[in-house]
Amino acid sequence: MSAGYLLWRSVPADAVIHFLRKFQTHPDAVEVESNLLASYIEAQNQAGELRTWSVALTDRVPSATDDEPASSGLLEVRATLGGHDLLTTQRKPLRHVPGKKVSIRRVVSPRHETVDITEDEWRKADEARRAKSLSIPEDPHSNAQYAREARPPERGLLIIYPLNPRRMEEIIRDPGLMKRTPDPTFSLSKPIIGLALSFPGSSTAHAIQYTVNNVWWERERGIP
Repeated sequence: MSAGYLLWRSVPADAVIHFLRKFQTHPDAVEVESNLLASYIEAQNQAGELRTWSVALTDRVPSATDDEPASSGLLEVRATLGGHDLLTTQRKPLRHVPGKKVSIRRVVSPRHETVDITEDEWRKADEARRAKSLSIPEDPHSNAQYAREARPPERGLLIIYPLNPRRMEEIIRDPGLMKRTPDPTFSLSKPIIGLALSFPGSSTAHAIQYTVNNVWWERERGIP
């Protein structure tokens, strides 16, 4: 375990695919629909890519450089996942629809996409960039694009974010913290889970069709 996350390496693709098949994403999140992501990974497996995975579970470390520092210690929320006691990650809600959904701008932190990159992989990425006369980032460990370049095509990264419900409640309820009509009754009973997948570069990536009719979509969702 490192500060800010727990990391598992060499996780077989089948385990990640099974997890994504079981995970329920919001019906409006069509660009990150978990079943379609699982299908993409299966397709890439046939080309010898994304066969193994790194899996990171975030455990927030409050600091001056945190993505969303707490305004009060009372807003800190802990969660237990897989027997691990974690401090939930704070993210600002961008907008919400009362009684239906909350949208946030971005769940993944760029530095989290670098957690599984080895020193040898950074070195090879440096060499590849120099060969193309491309610049090397001053701080590779906070550069997501560079991490995706460094990660070999055989390996993907799944990041699991337990998100802080109290912080979202505070912002949505208080008009001073959100330039929108406040919703004083807004409540989240427990942490919600955000996912991020970081894919390496690929020359064999298969397209996955996202344009579907309502009948297919309802059947896929199990809606009668």
